[in-house]
Amino acid sequence: MSGPGRPRPVGSLGEVADALINAWPTDDGEEYVAAVKTALRLFRAISSLR
Repeated sequence: MSGPGRPRPVGSLGEVADALINAWPTDDGEEYVAAVKTALRLFRAISSLR
């Protein structure tokens, strides 16, 4: 189950981006910043493989 304050399962980096942009309860705080940094590292890693 997902919702505010609950984990949201994601299956792709596109879903990660959507969750960060549209579903994250607030766009500040340590958890949000950590999630954005992790997503950026993943995007960069995948981009470097192409």
